[in-house]
Amino acid sequence: MNSGPRPEYVTVDVRLPAALYTDLDAYAVAHGYGSVDDAVSDALDAQIQRA
Repeated sequence: MNSGPRPEYVTVDVRLPAALYTDLDAYAVAHGYGSVDDAVSDALDAQIQRA
């Protein structure tokens, strides 16, 4: 187990089928986000603040 310091942020590469990404992006935009990337970023920020 790595007991060293943890970085504040990490980069994660997630691969989704194009059709799924398109559906998620449309859902995010319909709910007021600029893109699915913005929605994911906000969701992660909310989780970090709860921790």
